[in-house]
Amino acid sequence: MATLRREHGAAAAAAGPAMTLAVLGPLDAATEAGCAAVLRRSVAGLSAGQVLIIDLRGCDFLAVAGARVLLDAARRSRARQASCRLLVTPGHEMVRTLERLGVAAAVHLITDAVATGGRS
Repeated sequence: MATLRREHGAAAAAAGPAMTLAVLGPLDAATEAGCAAVLRRSVAGLSAGQVLIIDLRGCDFLAVAGARVLLDAARRSRARQASCRLLVTPGHEMVRTLERLGVAAAVHLITDAVATGGRS
């Protein structure tokens, strides 16, 4: 699968009905604007029924500002009749952070990029 490097520590690849965007490094106040811009452009390219998978396995820190970015991407995806999933490593600290910040209640967490079903 071809991968396109994007600014602000994000790499994206589109494959059929799913687009994957990998977040590399921290997602915090310092990276919020850049990551939000990449996500907005990516969501704008989604068609109805497509899935945006945000791969957080390379994200080493998630702040409240980053959680807002993820929630906004999910909201924008739903508005386009697409959906959003967060790809995480099972049992990793990131899962607990997403739960504490309320993101896990609003955006479906997956542990395999093939698992795209469920809520957005």
